[in-house]
Amino acid sequence: MIDMMVNETISFDDISPGMTAKIQRVLQRLTPKDVASLAGVGEEDVELFESNQLLPCPTQLKLLNAYNIIIEANIVKASS
Repeated sequence: MIDMMVNETISFDDISPGMTAKIQRVLQRLTPKDVASLAGVGEEDVELFESNQLLPCPTQLKLLNAYNIIIEANIVKASS
């Protein structure tokens, strides 16, 4: 079973938006508390967002904006 999982190719289409957000956060070495502060939301909102739970639209928009900033920082760092 493990061999089958290791040899399986994973497409970015298979990764959920919450997992993508978490990966970006971890790449920047940020904690959920850091992202919450950046977005102006609670730490529990970050955890819910990263686990693909429903949140009010204003909270989602704040988090999407914060994660966009994180992604842009990764792009700048990679191109340096």
